[in-house]
Amino acid sequence: MKIWKVRHSEENEDWVEVKGGTFQFNIDVLNDMPRKSEWDRLELQGIDGTHAPLHFDSPVFTSRSLIVTERAKECLEDLLDDNIELLPARLEDEPLWLLHVMSTEGCVNHEESVVARRKTGKVRGFREYQFNEEVVAPLTLFGIPEERVYCPFCTEVFKTRVEECGLRGLEFKLVWDSELPKGSIVFPTICV
Repeated sequence: MKIWKVRHSEENEDWVEVKGGTFQFNIDVLNDMPRKSEWDRLELQGIDGTHAPLHFDSPVFTSRSLIVTERAKECLEDLLDDNIELLPARLEDEPLWLLHVMSTEGCVNHEESVVARRKTGKVRGFREYQFNEEVVAPLTLFGIPEERVYCPFCTEVFKTRVEECGLRGLEFKLVWDSELPKGSIVFPTICV
């Protein structure tokens, strides 16, 4: 089994942010709490000349959650599980969707992972991930509580679907392979 971090590709030039929002919004609202029952629609604004219609299927958005186009939503919707909410968003007149990725407890094997910690003992980041395969195997797209504002993780199912649908704007960084020995995928600095 393999796990990737889902990131925005360097070629992706569509950038959006919460209209009138701040980065604190990502921490306070786009956290591990379900939001569907109180959600209306997230109004977005383009950055650096980004306007509707978008050129990529997932514009750059600073959060563990992903913003996706209607096309991407239709392609991915059947893969979403209980730790992901599909919430409406909009950039100008273009309907978009927020994949609100919440944490799944128990994904990380802390005894085997190489963890960088703050002086307080809190996790600062990972130099090597080791996952509990029995926990991550049924997931498609997920977050971990130690990384609330970083990129989400995905399994082969999600990555393959993005590639099969030809969705543009995302890339995948391999962070764990259950068939490789410990120490095979190590990051010289904290992986984000």
